[in-house]
Amino acid sequence: MKKLIFIIILAAISAAGIAQVERTGAIRYNRTMLSRPMAFTTADTITTSDTTNITIHNPQSYMQHQVFTYTIDEISGGPGITVKAYGKVSADGAWTQIGSTMTWDEEADNPQSISSTAPLNYNYLKVEFAADGTTQKSQILTFDVRTANASIITSNGAMSIGEWGYTGEHIVLSQASSNTNAGLGVYSMVDYAATAGKVFAGTYSRALAMTENQANQSTIVGTESQFRLRDVDIGDGVHAGLWAYAEQSGTSELSGAGTFDAISATVESASTFTVGATEQVTGITLDASIDGGASIDGSANYSAVYIKSNGLDWFYGINIEGVDDDICLQNDETITNSTDGTVAISGVLSANLRGATVIVNTDESETLTAAQSGAIVTFDGAGTATIPDPSAATIGVIYYLLQTTDANLIVTCTTADNNAFVCNGVATSDNVTISEAGHKIGSGMMIIGISATQWYVGGLNPESILTPEAAD
Repeated sequence: MKKLIFIIILAAISAAGIAQVERTGAIRYNRTMLSRPMAFTTADTITTSDTTNITIHNPQSYMQHQVFTYTIDEISGGPGITVKAYGKVSADGAWTQIGSTMTWDEEADNPQSISSTAPLNYNYLKVEFAADGTTQKSQILTFDVRTANASIITSNGAMSIGEWGYTGEHIVLSQASSNTNAGLGVYSMVDYAATAGKVFAGTYSRALAMTENQANQSTIVGTESQFRLRDVDIGDGVHAGLWAYAEQSGTSELSGAGTFDAISATVESASTFTVGATEQVTGITLDASIDGGASIDGSANYSAVYIKSNGLDWFYGINIEGVDDDICLQNDETITNSTDGTVAISGVLSANLRGATVIVNTDESETLTAAQSGAIVTFDGAGTATIPDPSAATIGVIYYLLQTTDANLIVTCTTADNNAFVCNGVATSDNVTISEAGHKIGSGMMIIGISATQWYVGGLNPESILTPEAAD
């Protein structure tokens, strides 16, 4: 029996040697000190190899500084207590140390404090008192924590809400019932008739460069807006560095040459502005900085510009005005419509015609429309192709007629006697025939609408001997 009692006593001593005491407190939302002062008793002693944790729930919406202050009573032995403060954003997050590690070993150290070195957005705070292995016994007498919302305007006039980092420096957005949950919301209104020429902005940002020339590479922007995706996946929805849209509701009318734009970009200067040959002045620059090793499926929409419609379709995908050349391609060839009715291409146009429609005729008669421009019609016997009378709608229309047997091939218009064909020295012919005396397999015609009153007919190869009907 004595042996059993002795074993129980040893077990109790061992358990006491590894004891860990937990105390909790709270700071209410929008407050900066403990909601209730903490009282300590002899149960809050720190003995050899003990650890006492004081955890504080601190639900806040701002970056904060923290100061933890405590006093300890030395009861016996040679105290050696390591004190550390921690913080974390969410209940299941990892603890991050705040400030410096402190050591308490005598009452002369009272009061002792740990202070944060930078403002942080921690909703949970903890102070850990860990005694070393030296025989000792001490008791926490007082404990206090004070927080202070960080000033968003620094001494040099800069403003900061949250800080750069990935360990709690960012403001955590709450998910409210409203559609938009904003880290910074500015809700402005114009409720009066504005004076002509005035500009109203919900937010206005301006960066000014005027006192020093900039010789080194640098970036100066009026506003930088960034969405950063880091170590998480995203799905359906809009994820963008800048989301701009103009939205209308109720009953409205746009008039007076006004605009209604999601984004309106203007580049402006005085006449004293000089730009070199290798520099850029653009309304919008779209830079693909996706790493070359990124995996983007070949069927994905990976585009510098994507035009779509979730409502009334756009009249124009791109409407170009006020430019010298409409489009400059990557090797400096241009496409321009500076002359009304003419689209000019500065280089050689190479077109893939594999999309042309091939019509195989087997009944010796084929009637074509202007909408079938580009069609290739093959005949396996004597055949007649009837095409529309020339008009403004047929200018530029083109057909190809091919003969695959040794037989006649004729082209005529809907109105048989309209003198519409220009061919082989005849300017006003009613129809054109592959010569009956010289027709051969593989001969053919090319027919082009060259004006609102005429078709041009030419042979496709030397075997295509054409005979236009004599002029009336």
